[in-house]
Amino acid sequence: MTPRHFISLDQVHPDDLQLILNLAAGFEGSTTLQPLTGKMIVFFTQAPTTRTRLSFAAAATRLGAQIVSFAESESQISRGESLIDSARVIAGYADAIVMRWRDHAALCAFANASHVPVINGLTPEGHPTQLMADIKTLIDHWADVRGQSVAFVGDGSCNMVSSWIHAAVAFGFELHIASPPAYQPVPEVLAWAKSKGHEIIVSDDPSKACTGARAIVTDTWVSIGDQDVDARRRALAPFQVNEALMARAAKDAIFLHCLPAHRGEEVTDDVIDSPASVVWQEAKNRIYVNCGILVYALCDSPHEILAQL
Repeated sequence: MTPRHFISLDQVHPDDLQLILNLAAGFEGSTTLQPLTGKMIVFFTQAPTTRTRLSFAAAATRLGAQIVSFAESESQISRGESLIDSARVIAGYADAIVMRWRDHAALCAFANASHVPVINGLTPEGHPTQLMADIKTLIDHWADVRGQSVAFVGDGSCNMVSSWIHAAVAFGFELHIASPPAYQPVPEVLAWAKSKGHEIIVSDDPSKACTGARAIVTDTWVSIGDQDVDARRRALAPFQVNEALMARAAKDAIFLHCLPAHRGEEVTDDVIDSPASVVWQEAKNRIYVNCGILVYALCDSPHEILAQL
């Protein structure tokens, strides 16, 4: 049986993405059903992590599974073992593998060598598990995201924006992206969205992008591995999400940030700590979404699990 990987949102059918969200909602209300009892999940990381690691640990525990976490530096890869050999070995011990990796192609190669599901916990090309938590947060507030207006302000070239574009196509919402000319979205991802009949609105005007939007989203300006730190901060300074920018949005607009936030850079305290901010709910939703992803990846009949919730 071909493993049911979860690498990128554009590789998962929208019906399956909706199934994951339905499972997430079900597990939010259920603490007794444990369909993964006896399973072992491996969390394998190259990068520091708080929310991804802990939310998968919480999800695995709720589902009855055990989770083992370790870093690349603790593995034999650090002593020369190939990634492919490691994939074959780890897959022999685990029922699923969650990876947080600095090289997307390497994660895909690892997945290709694994006979158990591999879940992308973050790469430079996407953060699909986080994005599913973001969508659940929007649904919690709006019931339906289709046709709604979302504005992303900041570094349009980051992995989160690519995942937001994938989600806009899958769930049918309007996405405006405001970013400096040097930090605009990956052209290939925009072209993919257009090929699906979905136009992503891109500009360098944050006020225009946020006008009337029901959700304002941002992310950090500097990520691990970025070398152009000073240039980024100079270019992105006009794209800070502050009270003035939030005032351009709809009256009931909410603010999202995948965290960690650098307060005073991409967002001000008066926004992230305001009643419009849903970032803490967004972070907690990762538990429930991860429950849905693990059940989708590991259970032969996830619809039957959903029926029991």
